[in-house]
Amino acid sequence: MVYKYFKKIKYVFIILALALVFFNVYYPHLSYPLPLHVDEWQHIAQSVQIIDKGILVNENPYFLEVKNTDLEPGFHIFLAKFFSLTGLDPVLNYRFLPAIFAVLAALVLFIFIYRMTNFWIALLSVIFFSILPSNVNILGLIFFVPLTLGIFFIYLFFLLFKINKKIIALIVLLALFFIHPPSGFILLPFVLFYYLTKPDIIKHIKNYIKKYKIVAILVPILFLLSIFFFKDFILKIIKTILSGNLFPTMSSVLGIRYFLPSLYGKLSICLAIVGGFIGFRKKLKDFVLWVFFILILIGLTYLFDIDSIYFLYQRLVYYFMIGLVPLSAIGFYFIVKSFSKLKINKTLVKIGSIVISCLLLFFIFFEYSEIYRYTRTDSPYTKTYRLIEKEEYEDIKWLSNLPEGIVMAPLRISTTIYPISKHKVVGIIEGQLGGGNIPDIDLFFTDNTCALKERIIKKHNVNFVFSKEEIKCNNLEEIYSKNNHIYKVI
Repeated sequence: MVYKYFKKIKYVFIILALALVFFNVYYPHLSYPLPLHVDEWQHIAQSVQIIDKGILVNENPYFLEVKNTDLEPGFHIFLAKFFSLTGLDPVLNYRFLPAIFAVLAALVLFIFIYRMTNFWIALLSVIFFSILPSNVNILGLIFFVPLTLGIFFIYLFFLLFKINKKIIALIVLLALFFIHPPSGFILLPFVLFYYLTKPDIIKHIKNYIKKYKIVAILVPILFLLSIFFFKDFILKIIKTILSGNLFPTMSSVLGIRYFLPSLYGKLSICLAIVGGFIGFRKKLKDFVLWVFFILILIGLTYLFDIDSIYFLYQRLVYYFMIGLVPLSAIGFYFIVKSFSKLKINKTLVKIGSIVISCLLLFFIFFEYSEIYRYTRTDSPYTKTYRLIEKEEYEDIKWLSNLPEGIVMAPLRISTTIYPISKHKVVGIIEGQLGGGNIPDIDLFFTDNTCALKERIIKKHNVNFVFSKEEIKCNNLEEIYSKNNHIYKVI
């Protein structure tokens, strides 16, 4: 009876922990129903293009006849299939995806850590996972991008590998290369290390082929298909290597460097250090090696100012933190458990353990609130932003009633136009995609000369103009004026 009651309480704890994950990730959308990052808008654009055309095409969806090599086709195909099968509006419903997949990743993490250690360490891992920092520079759980879907696959890979489902784990790894290549590359050394350190590797492979004949046929086929899909990507990398620009300096991106204890939390990282020593002697050696390996790569980016397509510094920072999560949980559990083993009054030990746990949680969440406040609201470099407001969404949506054409709009709005209305634009904010003529957009909306506006319109074959301010030019006919003005070029 007591066991059944305790089992029910455990389920309650798990549900509450997963609810915490959902709430923390969804929280920014309580006051804003639209995507929070330029990359999210551009991923939606690529998935909308797949839905619209019915196939994956190597084109930039924002422009006419502009080629674009899709390096994350798996992610965009997944989004396209998800929204086409559910019939949900991609823009209005995208806000739920970060929280849903954060919960799924947390659940896989819980199962993995529970199988390797115990319930309480697994539960604490979910809690530490729920407070992983996110900002527009390092991305993170609050944004649904290939990195965050990749986190789910990384944890799933470790779980499958540990429960001896290695073939399925390798298929997950292959899928990860389609979804988020850097996440696939970051796991590759672990797979190679595992197999290369096995003395009977050839015999091991032969046994697998005999046991799993269908899989033995499917894996090479999937590998060949991946080469076919990534042929442009491979050629691009070869050209980059030959040009000597494989490792551009940090000036090519927003070169923010982080003091990792301040980003992850000083107390949390101290617990992770304690957990690292314990984990290395226990069954979580993989996560200790993961953290150590990522830390070396981060060190190399500092030493040589390296920032390649595979190992962007910001992505390494996040890989580092998702590896710290279970180690912090082990450190927390070890400290509380050590106190509970003291040979003093049992009641005092129980009360003391509860007090220590509550104090640790209080200071961990206090640190998280400080990190949250600074990185998401105070820092001009990492705070979240809104490309458009809800009323602007409604105005852009009205554009979908018009025949498809090219729209001249302010830069921040241009990035949202194709995902909402399927119209092409003159230029977009540099993000996951880039392109177009940004100087002409700036010139169009800063210079009030009608002759100049007309030249820019003719240069880019513009059909419609979307403007916050009223424009009085003879070649523009106003066809909409609610919150913004929409003009037809005549």
